[in-house]
Order: sequence, then structure tokens, then C-alpha cells
Amino acid sequence: MRTLAVLGLIGFASVAYADAVTTPDCVSVRKSADYRGYGYTHAIHVTNSCDEAIRCTASADSAPDPIRFEVRAGQAVDKTLKIGAPGSSFELTLRCEKR
Repeated sequence: MRTLAVLGLIGFASVAYADAVTTPDCVSVRKSADYRGYGYTHAIHVTNSCDEAIRCTASADSAPDPIRFEVRAGQAVDKTLKIGAPGSSFELTLRCEKR
């Protein structure tokens, strides 16, 4: 019984912190959390390898207010979601669509 309870908690934790990322196949995303002395900076790096621009909306559990941005074809952008977060992990919600 004890083993099942622990496995259940591990399974729940992995689902609770899953990122929700929806992008075209030609878009790649990388998360980062750099410590800056006063907390972590949660950021994303979005690379658009598509043949047209994309529009994105991003938020995180540490920064629930969504930001909107555009990435031109063949370009990449860095976007900061939260400065001074107490922890390094964050759950990302990102949706990008071709224009």
C-alpha cells in the first residue's frame, strides 16, 4: 500500500508541472531559470524556423498575466516571464500560431 501511494504522488507531481506548449512544428522553445542574486528570472527562448511570422501568447504559474509577442520568420526572441521568482522551476503555457 505504501509503495502505491508514493508512486501515485510521483505520477501526480509529474502531471501537475507539465508545460502546455502548442506551436507549429517549425517552432522550438527553450525555458531557462537563471539566479540573479535576488531570485530566479524565468524566461523563454523561441526560435521560428517557419517561412512566415508567428504570434505567441505565453504565461507561467509564476507569472499568470499573459504576454503577447511576434517572431518573424527565421528569427528568435528571448522573453522574460518573471523576475525575482523564489524557485527555479516553473510551468509554462505557450501558444504560437502562424500569422
